[in-house]
Amino acid sequence: MPVRLQNLTRRPVVLRLATGDSLRLAPRQLSGLVRDVEVERSAPAEHLVQRGMVAVRPVEDAPSEEPVEAPTRISQRSPAADVPDDVTRPSGQQAEA
Repeated sequence: MPVRLQNLTRRPVVLRLATGDSLRLAPRQLSGLVRDVEVERSAPAEHLVQRGMVAVRPVEDAPSEEPVEAPTRISQRSPAADVPDDVTRPSGQQAEA
């Protein structure tokens, strides 16, 4: 059954789901649709729910035949990838293609 997760804190929260994906929620943010087993089978996510930091909101009006959104992945990028090409880089560093 699809659910939505809500961050109840004043700080960003990163939830590690059962599939290994991470879901980042800003303060008071409500997530997109996530399968309930993603939370139930994840000890870190379940811990945040039990501590009252994250709320699980059931979605009753979502059709069960439609696929559920995949959670947003947090990518592991190098800091050099965040610098625009027109910025002067320290000597010895090249922009990635």
